[in-house]
Amino acid sequence: MKRVVTAIELNDVDIKLFQAEKVRGKDTVTFYDIRPIIHHSDEDAAALLKKMIALLPIVPDKPILLVPRRFAILRQMRLPSYDPKEIEDMIGLQLVNNIPYSITDVIYRYHLLDQNSEGYSRALVIILYGEIIQRYQQILQSAGIRNAKLTLNSFGVRDWLVYQSNKHQAVAVLNLDSQYSEICFCYDKKLFFSRSLSFKGKRLLLDDTEELVKQIGLSLDIYHSEHLGPETKDILIVSAPSEGKGLKRHIEDKLKLAAQIIEPFNNICCSHNSGRTDHQEHYPFSITAALGILMPGTKDFIDLAPAKIHAEKYMGIRQRWMVQCVLLFLMAAILGATVQLVHVEKRKTRLELLKNEVERLQAQAEKSREKIQFVEFFDQKLARVRFIPDLINEFNHLTPEGVSFRALSLDENGELMIQGYARMHAGMNDLQARLIQSSLFHDVDLKFATKRKIAGISVMDFKIVLQLYNEREETSWPDL
Repeated sequence: MKRVVTAIELNDVDIKLFQAEKVRGKDTVTFYDIRPIIHHSDEDAAALLKKMIALLPIVPDKPILLVPRRFAILRQMRLPSYDPKEIEDMIGLQLVNNIPYSITDVIYRYHLLDQNSEGYSRALVIILYGEIIQRYQQILQSAGIRNAKLTLNSFGVRDWLVYQSNKHQAVAVLNLDSQYSEICFCYDKKLFFSRSLSFKGKRLLLDDTEELVKQIGLSLDIYHSEHLGPETKDILIVSAPSEGKGLKRHIEDKLKLAAQIIEPFNNICCSHNSGRTDHQEHYPFSITAALGILMPGTKDFIDLAPAKIHAEKYMGIRQRWMVQCVLLFLMAAILGATVQLVHVEKRKTRLELLKNEVERLQAQAEKSREKIQFVEFFDQKLARVRFIPDLINEFNHLTPEGVSFRALSLDENGELMIQGYARMHAGMNDLQARLIQSSLFHDVDLKFATKRKIAGISVMDFKIVLQLYNEREETSWPDL
């Protein structure tokens, strides 16, 4: 059977669709299409993806969706077992108090790194919030895709590196994209660590790489200080040589690393007229992860797609089922005891008791139904309210480095007031631009921005007032 692989990379600003198959015995990219999402909404993304899929030469069977790295939490764990089932159970127990979500609200998978002679296994655990997966599955279903696999961008970068080289030294791969970038630390066909970087690829064209180099240095410090993998002194920049030249020089000068530039399509075969893009205004953008998924590499595929995510609905059905079972059990027990009575009077008395008990249980069942209706009504009302953790997550990802808050208030009308300090005027402007682009807020208004000195340090004191959307349905899910 012909090997045909379809990869979809979907983020907030663009969709990348790739397909590859065997051509004369060689894996070849036969189609790629990259287009921007004009209005940055899930509905627009689904409609655009549907149009792009219609252009594929082969109808996709179980396409692979690449989830951006910034949506995932990665944890390395050392566990006293070789057994896969035991390892998975131990991971679940350790995650209970180590992630900012309930364990029932997340999907987690593990990637085995190594095992030692003492019976210990080391694993990289990938955790995704269930609602993020639901969001992507809904987009796929709206685009006509009912069955798909989900994996993390970082594993596509790892597979691309494996296809490019059979060398086994530790290396850091810098994958630059139009909206967010990432750095992946790989060794011996395994991903040991990756980190999302807040850097837009087109800043590379302006030689604006100082902040990126700082983030790379921070990532290296985390990787080495926490002993997450073999030491690496090499970094691979996936970019066109002309765009990556300045970044290569800055990395070598400031981080003292041996840097190398390599193009994404290096060593990868493409058929004639296989691709198109409407995305030049966002260039350079990344195609590394999608290409890695298309090429035959490691067999360690991490599928994050769950069978179903209906925990709350299931719990409600299960509770109602338990109430019914208890009622039936009690009635059967009472009837069984009545049959065993010998004397007529005792039977009459028992039957009277049974009647009273049934009436009591019916009253309890009615109360239970009222409680269920109340909970469903409350849940419907609650679903229209924006939760504070959503706001905290959004501010965590929108706030640039060098900006801090000293006051934040939210009134009952959804008006949000932010006061804080910025070390540079550009940081405050960056925050304001991100708030405007966010799908959670509108009517962003900078009230004032004043230079002042605090403890001898010159800072920008600012106040911003903005409006929060009232209903979840009006907004797309925020970045994690």
